Amino acid sequence: MLNLQVKYSLLSILIIVLISGCNNSSSDKKQPALYFCDAEKVRAGEFFTNDTYFLNGQTQSDDFSRSGNFSSKVGGEIKYGIGLKLDNLLPEELIRAEVWCYGNDSSKAQFVVQGDWGLWFANKEIIETDANGWSKYRLEIYIPDIIDKGTLKIFTINEYKKPVYFDDLKIERLDEASLYMEITGLETLELDISDEIYADFLNKRLKAIQRGIILKEEKSFVTATLTSREKTNDVSIRFKGDWPDHLNTMKWSFRVKFDSGEEWNGMQEFSLQAPVTRGYLHEWVYHQLLKQEGVLAPKYGFVNLKVNGISKGIMAYEEHFSSDFIADNNLPASVILKFEEEEMWKVRSTNNGKDGDVPVFVNSKIECYDARKLSRNDSLNTYFNEAKKLLTELKEAQTPVSQIFDIEQLSKFYALIDLTNAFHSLIWHNNKFYYHPKTKKILPIGYDGYGSNGVYNWIKKANLMEKFNDLPKGESAMMNMYINVFDDSLFIDRYKFYLDKYVDENFIDGFLKNNSHHIEEMASYLKQETSYYRYDKNFLKKNAERIRQVL
Repeated sequence: MLNLQVKYSLLSILIIVLISGCNNSSSDKKQPALYFCDAEKVRAGEFFTNDTYFLNGQTQSDDFSRSGNFSSKVGGEIKYGIGLKLDNLLPEELIRAEVWCYGNDSSKAQFVVQGDWGLWFANKEIIETDANGWSKYRLEIYIPDIIDKGTLKIFTINEYKKPVYFDDLKIERLDEASLYMEITGLETLELDISDEIYADFLNKRLKAIQRGIILKEEKSFVTATLTSREKTNDVSIRFKGDWPDHLNTMKWSFRVKFDSGEEWNGMQEFSLQAPVTRGYLHEWVYHQLLKQEGVLAPKYGFVNLKVNGISKGIMAYEEHFSSDFIADNNLPASVILKFEEEEMWKVRSTNNGKDGDVPVFVNSKIECYDARKLSRNDSLNTYFNEAKKLLTELKEAQTPVSQIFDIEQLSKFYALIDLTNAFHSLIWHNNKFYYHPKTKKILPIGYDGYGSNGVYNWIKKANLMEKFNDLPKGESAMMNMYINVFDDSLFIDRYKFYLDKYVDENFIDGFLKNNSHHIEEMASYLKQETSYYRYDKNFLKKNAERIRQVL
């Protein structure tokens, strides 16, 4: 079984590359808000700037520099370059660090953060390159409120023989609460939670972060009120998500459910979560493509959120699966199904985030949303049993998928996943299905295409066909399920048709032209809070080019 998320230690810190906000800092910080080192001065073996000492001054070199005359030369026997040790970390502090790197092997360099509680994380991703060939690395480290007075080292590494050069290290210490603002142009939702319930949320959050997984026991609904468009309604809310990236920052993820038939934006139940948990704008673009091509997908967008009067900034909203979702898509009343995942999370909670030898997918039950309706509606109960039989056959990976799915819908879905790299959608517990009672076939529902680190390319190929076509079945039940999909010639024929269509330059140009205004608008909202966020408008084109090369 594939393990598809990062591990979280007992006192974990969420490390998110390319997130953040404004350049405000807390006024009560004992440490300077900004540290900068250009490698120009060395004192007592350490770099020295504005009364601050930086690590490894012995690496000073005048071979190359981005500014001034010197940089930090690292390579061969000297592995560690310019860096800084930060003491007395404060809860809910955000550390933002940047450094520039130069050299033929700069892509092999690492920008590292190390905490005295066992944290170690390296960023190898280049986010920017200037005209002179210098490349920028960035780290952002959120200090949760369960860490107090810790020590953090931020430093550079090159473990290869050829030297690389680091220069212009900049580190900022920010108060996370000051980062979130109300974005003009977005609607604002306001949740009000009683002090007692809020305190209970804090306790549940602490347990989930310490465990490294949010279990069902932390997800019980409680009462709150939701105000939108000057109207206040009673709602039930709970934590939402599985991994601590949904709780580690002040942007907690919530499921919201109206109590009295009211709705917001046509939804009686929906989720609120930080945009980073769905890859920022990637998820929104993915949903637009799904809907354009007639593939089922929940409503998805962005909104401001306040909790007890305090701004939590911009949040993503996502429709929950319900009878309203079915009706809004002009489909006959039926059932939406999923693979039960509670056992998997229990196993991972006691096994360092891994499945181990437990066949969690094989053991997973097939369930439906709004299951309580089955006992009151004979038709829905019949549909559930019919759909359950089909999904059991899907899991067993023996029946041709053209006998299980609406093959046009499945082919479009897979081809769009290839184009958008939304492979996270295909993790077995992210699969959601609508059963069509007239055609007696399953329709896939597209959502959850990305995680907090953006694209999760677990297939490690240009497209799904390259991964699964002609691959022999093995011990992994999930892999066998997808191999079986590509064993069906009827599916292959339609999948190729749609893949050819979607990777065509005219198709992508047409989509971007029709959606450019909204993409720019959404990107501008995200950039107001995430100051250096950039949506790569060539993302789809680059994906399509890679796919065309192997077709």
